[in-house]
Amino acid sequence: MPMQTYKIKETYLDHPAGSTVYDLMDCDYGCSAEDSMDSGEDYAAVTLDPTGNYPFFTIPTRLLKAVT
Repeated sequence: MPMQTYKIKETYLDHPAGSTVYDLMDCDYGCSAEDSMDSGEDYAAVTLDPTGNYPFFTIPTRLLKAVT
């Protein structure tokens, strides 16, 4: 599956709006699933690394805009 690139729509944690993030291409050890279950909204695991490697963080998918 090809890696997707996103822009963050609004500041989240210490990542300002407009920041570029990438799909995490490795295991997130259930973090996004747990955040989704705990919050009731869909979360994704993303990274600042353009190769899709660690470190990563989770973010609500509503805050991500796909870059085409």
